[in-house]
Amino acid sequence: MRQAIKRALQKISADNRIISNHPVSGGDINEAYYVETSEEKYFIKLNRNMDRDFFEFEASGLKAIEKTNTIRVPHV
Repeated sequence: MRQAIKRALQKISADNRIISNHPVSGGDINEAYYVETSEEKYFIKLNRNMDRDFFEFEASGLKAIEKTNTIRVPHV
């Protein structure tokens, strides 16, 4: 697993220990991983070719959908 993911999880919590992780297929644009830590489960997407705004806009859209209470969306 990429070191960037490990570093990001350490920033969330120094006590975060990775229990399991594996790549997730299905997308064409991003690398995706399922990561389970001692504290939480994560779906992580990586793409070095996209501007940072790409993921920020996606997060904003997911939050807007969540507010409608019509379908379940990932917590961002």
